[in-house]
Amino acid sequence: MKNNQEVDKLSYNDLLDNYKQGNFFDEAVINIKYTKNILSNDNGERLYKIVGLELDISDSDERKEKLSRFIDICNEAINKNKYPTDWQIFYLYKELFQFFINDKIKYNYFRGQSSKHDPLPGILRSTIQNSYRLNFENLYRKISKEFPDKIEYIELKNDESIEERENQLSLLQHYGLKTSLLDITSNPYIALLFMLSGRFDEYKEPSLFMFKIDENYGGSDYLFTEVRKDKINERIIAQKGAFLNFDKLCFKKKLKKIPLVKIVLQFSTEKLLDEIQSERNKLEEMASEINSSSGEKRDAQIIEEKSEYLKILEEEKNKIEESKLLCLNFMHDELIRKLREYYYFEEDLFPDFEKRIDYLSNKYQSESTKKVVSDEMKPDSNK
Repeated sequence: MKNNQEVDKLSYNDLLDNYKQGNFFDEAVINIKYTKNILSNDNGERLYKIVGLELDISDSDERKEKLSRFIDICNEAINKNKYPTDWQIFYLYKELFQFFINDKIKYNYFRGQSSKHDPLPGILRSTIQNSYRLNFENLYRKISKEFPDKIEYIELKNDESIEERENQLSLLQHYGLKTSLLDITSNPYIALLFMLSGRFDEYKEPSLFMFKIDENYGGSDYLFTEVRKDKINERIIAQKGAFLNFDKLCFKKKLKKIPLVKIVLQFSTEKLLDEIQSERNKLEEMASEINSSSGEKRDAQIIEEKSEYLKILEEEKNKIEESKLLCLNFMHDELIRKLREYYYFEEDLFPDFEKRIDYLSNKYQSESTKKVVSDEMKPDSNK
């Protein structure tokens, strides 16, 4: 039998090839469906409107009945116009947080991403080259030799080495290296800030992940870990942070699953096309009424207006991809303003000197990232 120093382990490339999220998380997905409000230019309403929630969950999941009931209540409220059509997306997130964070359900850690990809640490993402994963240990060792006062090399050999190593990996990640640690936070609004980091230059489906973590359950068979906090990695404190340590997957053991709810912000093209067709149908009904009425001058005016509106509807149908991006960035800006009203600022997530300087300097490279004081101070009473 092999001793504790000779445990076989997967390489990071092997880990990526063999990774299946369902082996480590019990995932439920909630899609927030929104679409363009095609009447927004006429009556001052928001550019988007929320059209409903969709739940995707396994039939065998014990949460299904409770979550389905909650989603039905939300959809009933939306469909019966309990909420106004210009209801802000921020308040829907608040409703979701209130439901999932309460004492009975207890989701307590969160992560925001600009896309709906599985939550994976930097070193396991498909955008990272295989050569980086292959050479990570050499890179880590090299850095520890060049900066021994900052980083200590800890080889991943067995369960006992995991805790020592993860403290060093958190420092490497602090300095910008892709590691096997996945950042999570105990504050859902901070997760929202990360989800919205930077405006969108292409359509994406931003996602917020909610984890139900048992903080009293420790050990090498549980992904969650609270890394030691010190002056060097003070950013972890500012971000109310912790980690999921994917090094624990390298030893081919069964890990305790973590309940996970993924909330995806998703544009509904189908709903937009339905609404365009609905407006067309209204125009056809109006045309029928005109044919049976009198007053040629008035009828001619109405026919001209109908023709113009049909042209607008056809344009809407032809520029759906453009509308998706416009709505997404409208929601992004609106959410950022609302978070600022609650004193959540993106720059406050980077209190350490190097990252603070980096953030502030990058912030002014683009007009779109500038913080406009007048916008921040402007109250927004509409929900």
